[in-house]
Amino acid sequence: MQKILLSGEHIYSLVKENSYTIHENKELLSRCIDGRYEAEEDLPACALPGADPGQMMIVCGAAQSYGFEVIREKLFEVLCDVVGGIQNVQFHTDTHDKSGELIAGCGHISQVRQAPASYGLVQDDIDFMTASIAQARKSGARDYVLQGEHAEGAVVILRGNMGLYPRYELMIDKHPKQVQVFVHQQTLINKRHRVLAQRLIEHKAVKLVEGCDEGYLYEVLSDVCELHFLETAKRLAKGLPIYEVKFDNDGEFKVENLGNV
Repeated sequence: MQKILLSGEHIYSLVKENSYTIHENKELLSRCIDGRYEAEEDLPACALPGADPGQMMIVCGAAQSYGFEVIREKLFEVLCDVVGGIQNVQFHTDTHDKSGELIAGCGHISQVRQAPASYGLVQDDIDFMTASIAQARKSGARDYVLQGEHAEGAVVILRGNMGLYPRYELMIDKHPKQVQVFVHQQTLINKRHRVLAQRLIEHKAVKLVEGCDEGYLYEVLSDVCELHFLETAKRLAKGLPIYEVKFDNDGEFKVENLGNV
């Protein structure tokens, strides 16, 4: 698929045709920012770097960067609780060989594995994530398999209680063209982090520095999530335009050009 840099008008058309409402009981389920997901009815709307493996790395990165302790085994239990059970843990790979073995994984997670220090992580964090993915897979969690090459033509930061399918057929120069966008669903990420911060503390999965509370944990998770998103954007989306799409309560939206990665 040819990569086509997308204008604001392109993004407006894509969002108008490809946005969808979110079932309240599914708004905390995640997917990756990857632009190759198909328009499936049950596609999670909360798009963040690396889906649930990436979420674990956000918590571990926050602990490393801000000097608090995370009990990794409890972290995975809390994450499963947030999404309604281990079977709802979300992750993706690019392809499998004939034996069913993983041969290529999520682009964000690949970058984390290659340069953990750039994400504020250590090897023990990576090993914990790998083991957690294997446990989720054995327990019946769905492994999305994304086909084809990356051809994202923009980064979309989505605000509002709406989802966005990242693939679309646009008419460009009077010809139909398949396009993709990276999606970062900021509103749902914020909701998720508020719930996650609360439950991490309730289940004693973190030991914060004295004087720090749930609000503090939410803020540092938000900061590290943004850092991870921007770090991967620099690696996988360099030079692409960034658009912010804001939905109001009536489903109307505005598109703003934020420049380039």
